[in-house]
Amino acid sequence: MAFFELKDNYSSNSMDNNNIIRVVDWSPVVRVANHHEFRQRSPWQRVNPDPQLIVCIHGALAFGYHDPQGVPIMRITAGEVLFIRPELKHTIGSVEEDTVISGFHFEPVAGSRFRDVSDRLDPVPNTRTVLGDEFAAIKALFVELAETYQGHRKYQDHCLQTLCHHILLRLAGYWGTGTREYRVDRRVEEMLEYIQKNYRDAISRQTLGVRFGMTPEHVNYLFKTKLNTTPTSVINRERCLRAYELLNREGLSVKEAAYDVGFGDPAYFSRVFRAVMHQSPNDVKPG
Repeated sequence: MAFFELKDNYSSNSMDNNNIIRVVDWSPVVRVANHHEFRQRSPWQRVNPDPQLIVCIHGALAFGYHDPQGVPIMRITAGEVLFIRPELKHTIGSVEEDTVISGFHFEPVAGSRFRDVSDRLDPVPNTRTVLGDEFAAIKALFVELAETYQGHRKYQDHCLQTLCHHILLRLAGYWGTGTREYRVDRRVEEMLEYIQKNYRDAISRQTLGVRFGMTPEHVNYLFKTKLNTTPTSVINRERCLRAYELLNREGLSVKEAAYDVGFGDPAYFSRVFRAVMHQSPNDVKPG
């Protein structure tokens, strides 16, 4: 009998769409959350009753699913997240001194066990996730979750669920790519940068398509699949964020702010601003 690694080749393409549980609809329950510092190397074998997510903050872990004679086969280093499936025997332990991790046990859907919903989850977690530039932010969420679990406060369970769901939503962007590391498509990054610099101009999916050498339909496709939004939504958000500053900090009128950020109709600007910012542009003016 040999040890083994589960492959991250799950796919929801074969699922009945009516049965898929998308990450935005998960209602996670935190079972245990903690923060560990290992002064010495310390591997151990175990079987978890529920799924576990661990972020390696410093040092490195060794991990592998295996039979009783197996040895770990995967190295998880600082800046990476490990997902451990429940009810499978595995070995895990620090392989460097002063290894620091933070993690939690959870069920993704309240009232259900992972084994009963795992083939319906969209996406299913990757075993290893490389965080890249988001490491600091996601690490802080793991640490806050552990601290919240260890404390006592009003609305404790709601705080834990919210923090856990936030982490899952952040990680789902990596899992949804089908790769171990998440990167926004280079073309999408270029279009986002262009919008941020030129939001005052008459930008649309058509003009983006012309500038970046693709059809308007493909522009929409990239924004939908990579960012789960539309070019128009991104453009309007950039304009409204700038308009908020003009109204709240620089004292411009609604009409002046509308024209400054690229809207030709102040009334239409007001409707878009309310939809994006959830308040009227008049409400954010000082005084």
